[in-house]
Order: sequence, then structure tokens, then C-alpha cells
Amino acid sequence: MKKVLILGVTSNIGYRFYTMYQHRYDLYGTCRKLPDLKMLNVYELNSLSKEKLSMIINEVKPDIVINCIGIGSIDFCELNKEIAKEINFEVVKLLREIGYKAKYIFFSSASIYSGSANLYNEESIPMPLHFYGKLKVEADQYIKQKFDDYLILRPAPIIGVQQSFQRVNPATFIIRKLYQNLSIMLVNDVFSNLLFLDDCIKIMGELIDCDSQGDFNLAGNEIVSRYELGKMIAKAMHKDNGVIKACDSNYFKSLVPRPQNLILDNKKIKCEIGYEPLSISSAIEQIVKEQLNDLRKTLEEEI
Repeated sequence: MKKVLILGVTSNIGYRFYTMYQHRYDLYGTCRKLPDLKMLNVYELNSLSKEKLSMIINEVKPDIVINCIGIGSIDFCELNKEIAKEINFEVVKLLREIGYKAKYIFFSSASIYSGSANLYNEESIPMPLHFYGKLKVEADQYIKQKFDDYLILRPAPIIGVQQSFQRVNPATFIIRKLYQNLSIMLVNDVFSNLLFLDDCIKIMGELIDCDSQGDFNLAGNEIVSRYELGKMIAKAMHKDNGVIKACDSNYFKSLVPRPQNLILDNKKIKCEIGYEPLSISSAIEQIVKEQLNDLRKTLEEEI
């Protein structure tokens, strides 16, 4: 059984990997603060010092290290560039400096692209529009130059079940609003081929078991706007989709521009492991069913 260390085990991807594969791999993790959950072999890591990280890695002696540590808020990164660089780039350098020999899995982002092209594959030239994207490009280049055995996974925007201690994703934001019978403005001019979180985890497992290397785009087959996503979720929740209003991206004020079309070519990952994504309607049904159970409990606790 392969030993896997997940840095940032309470993140969306880290926690889902832990729960789905706790009987497939010998799992260990790190997090800033351990939630009130029954998670074994998890270290609290309040600061990302080389000494602490090195101590954990050398104590666990993992075959695979998955780095889920990161700041995903584009505006936060723009306003807090020093913190953003420390978390989204310097951690990558720390892992290289520690020098422990293992397979390393890193997460890039579709935000390394400008959104001006119709489709992006693994050979497309990055043209980030903001500091977050620039850091991801810098990290990608560093990994390719300095690491021997690595995977760089570049997911499209992810939709999936969200725990109470995690940040929202496009689907859970909409589910929560609809559950509270609130109206929502959703853009109809920004498109992506969304990735189902559980598909992401299954892909990771297959890549690990196949001992694959290199960089891979991870994305679904269907291209939708946030407005179209909202309509589909409303249907799955048996809600009146009239509460979902369409708008263009200029309606929302943001600190920096966002790419309008982040459509990733998923041919390479399909060829590598025979991956076929779940349909977005089936993914939404699964997310809604699981999320509503958690949401009822969460809202009851808030009341």
C-alpha cells in the first residue's frame, strides 16, 4: 500500500482524496487546524517553516506528496502579494530544498491563461491576467526545472461537495442561495468545462497507480456558463429557476480582470488513463443530494 502525505488535507481536494481513498492508500496529512473530525495521522502545521515541514516528511517517509496548500482568491492574492507568494510559490521551493525523494503532485490553474483562445491544451502559452496566475506560471516552470518525478494537474473550475470548513465553489454557492430562497445574479458570458470534484480525485488515483508523470489538464466535456449551471442546479433542487437572473461579467466589480473563456482540452488525460468525465447533470444530482444533507445540519447549527 502506497504511503501518501497530503499537505492541506482539509482543503476541498485534500479532504475528498482522504475520505475516498482512506482504504486504498496509507494516508497522512497536514492542516493549520484540525476540524472536529475523525481523521487519523494528521499533523497540525501552523507555520510553513522548512524545519517543521522537513520533520513531518522525514517522519512519515511518504511515497507520494500531494500539495493542496494554496490561496485561491484572485483578489486576495492581488492585495496581499507577499502572503500569496509565500503560500502559492515558496512552499514549492521549500519542498525542493528539503530534498526528500518522492513523487510530488502539484496543482496549477486554468487561470494561467488569458481566456482569449477557444481552447487550451498543455502546450498552450500561459498569459495570466493577474498576480495569482503569474504565481502559478512561476510555480509550474520551477517544478518542471527542479523536480524529477512530478505531476502538475491543471483543473478547470471545480464543482463538488463542500464541507463547512471549506471555501465555496460555483455549485455550492448556488445551492446555498437556492436553499435559502434567495435570488441570484449569474454571468452568462463566461464559459468553462467544469470539473467534478469526484472525477478529479478518481483521476489522481489512476495517475498515481499508473505512475504517470508530467502535466495534465483536468476538465469535463460540457461547456457551460455560470447562469446555465444555476439553471441546472435549480432543476435538480426542484426550485423555481426564475430566481436566477442572467447578467454579463461587467455586473460584478473585481479588482483585476478575469478570463472569459477557460476551456481546457482534456484529450491528454483521456489518452493517459482512459478518463471519461461524468455528465454535468449527473454530477449536479450527486452534489445536490449530498450537499443538502450537510447544509441542513449547518444552517440548523447557525440558527
